[in-house]
Amino acid sequence: MLAKEASGISEHSDLARTRIEQVGGVLMGRSTKSRAAKSRAAKSRTTKKRRAAAPKAPHIIEILFQNEVTPNRYDDSAAAAARTGARKGGLLMRQIRGWRVAESLQRLVEQVNQMAPGRNKDSDGAIGDGPHQSRKSDHNPWVTDGNIGVVTARDITHDPKNGCDAQKIADAIVASRDPRVKYIIWNRQICSTEVRPWTWRKYPGENPHTKHIHISVLPQKAKYDDRRDWQLTQVQLERLAMAFAAAAVEDMELAWGKKVTAPFKRKVIEISAELGIDPNYLMAAMAFESARTFSASIQNSLSGAVGLIQFMPATAKGLGTSTAALKKMTPLAQLDFVRQYFLPSKGKLKDLNDVYMAILWPRAIGRPASYILFAQGSKQYQQNKGLDVNSDGVVTKVEAASRVQQHLLEGMRPELRG
Repeated sequence: MLAKEASGISEHSDLARTRIEQVGGVLMGRSTKSRAAKSRAAKSRTTKKRRAAAPKAPHIIEILFQNEVTPNRYDDSAAAAARTGARKGGLLMRQIRGWRVAESLQRLVEQVNQMAPGRNKDSDGAIGDGPHQSRKSDHNPWVTDGNIGVVTARDITHDPKNGCDAQKIADAIVASRDPRVKYIIWNRQICSTEVRPWTWRKYPGENPHTKHIHISVLPQKAKYDDRRDWQLTQVQLERLAMAFAAAAVEDMELAWGKKVTAPFKRKVIEISAELGIDPNYLMAAMAFESARTFSASIQNSLSGAVGLIQFMPATAKGLGTSTAALKKMTPLAQLDFVRQYFLPSKGKLKDLNDVYMAILWPRAIGRPASYILFAQGSKQYQQNKGLDVNSDGVVTKVEAASRVQQHLLEGMRPELRG
């Protein structure tokens, strides 16, 4: 059976209470009454026959979680060693009244569903099946929040045809170094935050994880219940780019297009075609740099940078002008200097991250999303500390570009796109 999207607490709580009272209140255990009945049965042949004829009490875990199990057997069998010295079911010897999925993983699924509303969910899953219960697995609700078990793992079906590409999801999460992650398993590889942190290595488990991606989060409540958005914007951006590429030139609607004039928009399309980039990327970068104003005269009081891409005084001089002259131009006229600035990077800008790196840190163009731009202790890090999204002491390429990515998504709203 497929795992449902809801946590299952309200749906199963009454059933759980009834069964726990019947079986004794401890998962996989037996009550004192059951043991007494067993003792009496040993003394009475009639009782023995009666016991033999009575139906065997089902595993409480099967009742609590029926219709909620992950379809991916042996899903994370090699991610952690099986617990030794514990009898079957020992992992769940807890008094719990229901279960739920970690809020961080619920948010992840919500985002994936928003990106790919028509995706296949055949390999989606949360709670573990029988084989999961006999070993250490994050699909088991072994983490508890009060008397509620918390599942800290999620499986998401790989369905690239309908917008849910597990490889891209994995790449985005690893590049962001999300502090909630314990490990990710995908396509015969595992990436852990504890063993060779954030490095993919061969996964030896029986399930190859080619039909779904497995994400486990850390067992601390501050981590597993953190509902902050996952940095999946690059996956969303690629879907936007595909839709844009399918449009005819005369029908092109650009991000933030309603904030600029028609001649400005046409010129952005021309410059982007020359550079070989999506014009939405250039619009998003200028929206971010100009604080959504697209003003040629907007100036940073600290650095002295001005205009559409915040030209620094030294940069302006290298382009044969000055910040004072740039401030006096119209936005349309300043686009000529935007073009001039980007031309040396022509053919090198593969995505939005690279477009923004051309402005912020050109040496990062072409580098992987996880490339570290600035590290704690450096002047550059101190100046750009606000870009350290996960506060781990380094600013990566994807972190620095994440604000621009958000500006692109914002600019594609109907009231701004045009």
